[in-house]
Amino acid sequence: MEIAALLTDGDAMARPLLQRLTGDGNTRWDIDECRVVQARRHAARPASGDGSAWLDICYRLALQDRDRGARQALWLYAKAYSLGRSADAFRAALPAACVVPGLGEPVMHMPELDLVVWPLPNDPVMEQLPALLDPVAVRPHLPSGALGTKGSGGIGEVSVVRYEPEEHCLARIAIPGAADEKAIYGKSYAGERWRDARDCMHSLWCTGCVDPQAFVVGRPLGSCPALHAVWQAEVRGEPLALRLAGPHAEATLDAVAAALAALHAGPLIVREARQLAATVTQARTWCAELGAEDGRFAADLDALLFHLERGAARPRRVVTTHGDFHVDRMQWWNGRIALFDYDSFTIDSPARDVSGFVSNLLCRDDGKADWAQLAANFVARYRAHCGGRLAETELDWHLQFALLREAHRCFARHCAGWQDKALRAMILARASLASLPRRAGSVL
Repeated sequence: MEIAALLTDGDAMARPLLQRLTGDGNTRWDIDECRVVQARRHAARPASGDGSAWLDICYRLALQDRDRGARQALWLYAKAYSLGRSADAFRAALPAACVVPGLGEPVMHMPELDLVVWPLPNDPVMEQLPALLDPVAVRPHLPSGALGTKGSGGIGEVSVVRYEPEEHCLARIAIPGAADEKAIYGKSYAGERWRDARDCMHSLWCTGCVDPQAFVVGRPLGSCPALHAVWQAEVRGEPLALRLAGPHAEATLDAVAAALAALHAGPLIVREARQLAATVTQARTWCAELGAEDGRFAADLDALLFHLERGAARPRRVVTTHGDFHVDRMQWWNGRIALFDYDSFTIDSPARDVSGFVSNLLCRDDGKADWAQLAANFVARYRAHCGGRLAETELDWHLQFALLREAHRCFARHCAGWQDKALRAMILARASLASLPRRAGSVL
């Protein structure tokens, strides 16, 4: 099996990971599931890298104790090297301070696979995670009032909801109550991005309180500079993708379009604008990496990059944009659209968010809904809510870019059958708006 295919196959990696965690493999622990949560492949090929990792993988292991019947989740972050370079990387990664996990070591070396592995809460960049993920250590950092009026309440389980190594970690902190369990969420970032996330969340909260069509967010509860974290009340809604695949799809789609139009019509809530030159440079990089990986892509990539370079133009109107706007960033909650993730906001053309949502729908292939038709309907509904202030040429250009990004994500994540998925996304990108189905009376 090709090494990349092996490392991104959770079933195949379950046994070697368990053996490394437990030493000789004679253990009371079983792995119920080993899931690849995320894989990020870098441009360098395994045999010609410069010493840096060529593949990052995040695993989530569901473990069961045969003797006690207990279950626990363990997150592992692995960096893959080539030509034995993991030995030097492992020595460099040995930390001065760390947390010894229940299984394994703070940093582990798997030379047979050229891997360096960190079990959470250890992360090579985010040194604050041990405090965030420990019920005792996190308590002094929680927002005022989180544990009751007198602060006498306790903390239940601290569980990892989402983890992107070296970037951010979202944790759910259970607060047991007399009637039911409540929870707050803490999202901790590498670097200072927590400040922008805090400010965007607060702005969205304020707008959502006065505008019934605007996005809603879980109530902001403050921030913690020591943990690079922002706190937020829990939102328990229905995943938007599930709702769009059901009988209320059109009403839900209209609510999303209305909320997005309200965001774009509101004040600028971030400082930095996305530069057009940076976007074009990113497109060139993606095309180069995809072309080097598979020669079948060359013709589509050349044609796509030609149109992106030729059609690049300053937006006619700039607004606050989410920056990574797609179905999985939202839930249906109390009749409104709850929005998540606030660290990609920027100032750009409104077409950026519209095309991000549309490209994500077009590339869904689960057959649960007519995603292409929903994508077309979304564009029409957004136009209606924004008063038609969406330039056709900008939408066409941004949709090409967004679909190229979807193709590159297939490569970077090394998902199963990624070549076919990437090729499909590139073909859609070349067609751009022409790939959307049209129905009688619709105006795109």
